[in-house]
Amino acid sequence: MPTSLSADSLQRLLSRRDLTNPRQGEHALQTLARDALTAAGESLQLPVRLHRSLGVARDGEGVPRLQTVATDSLQELLDLLRDEGASDIPMLACLGPVHAGQQDGALRLRGHRLALWVQAAGEALLPTLVRQVARGVLPDAGMRLLPEPGTTFDRGFRMDVHGGDGWMAVATCGYLKLDGQEFTGIVMELEPVLAVRKGLPDPSLVHSPDQRVQAQLLDLQPWKPLEPAEPDVSRPVRPAG
Repeated sequence: MPTSLSADSLQRLLSRRDLTNPRQGEHALQTLARDALTAAGESLQLPVRLHRSLGVARDGEGVPRLQTVATDSLQELLDLLRDEGASDIPMLACLGPVHAGQQDGALRLRGHRLALWVQAAGEALLPTLVRQVARGVLPDAGMRLLPEPGTTFDRGFRMDVHGGDGWMAVATCGYLKLDGQEFTGIVMELEPVLAVRKGLPDPSLVHSPDQRVQAQLLDLQPWKPLEPAEPDVSRPVRPAG
């Protein structure tokens, strides 16, 4: 069920930093997303229409709610194109943070997501698009597609990559009909992709408040293990007992 947002919740969401937006500071997720968009456009020789999303949709009465499924972003893009009177639909891309509502009304950041949509369908299209995007963001990693029932796609697959520590799921993809049109799409979670690309021991490090960690997340250079933090000796330590 869609999660409606109060004015306070919406304001807090809008005040959070979007790591994929260069206007809000440099971050490696921006380079990763740019590599994916470039690879996708070159793969199908199509222009890419990028829309930055904060993961908020509006219901029929204009009430803001969280975008809970990947098709929300596609519907948002189609509505924008319809409002502009566009006749041709290029490759559509939606980029930004994704949140989840909790029982106490708080909003939890789930991560940052890139969704790519092409108005076409065909057995050869999806493997070609996925393969090129995977090479663009993870040139040295293995990749596989496995059937994945229960996704928002009419016929969905899971994209796994192998980065040396086993297989990790980083995206869902497949075929979808919406508003009477057929689409092929990829929905990629950027934090695990970045973890494989840089060799991070855990994708959650992307959101670590440790400044030593954040200093290494400005580019795609390999991760360097951190030295143990030195104890704070500015305060006296009382002996036990």
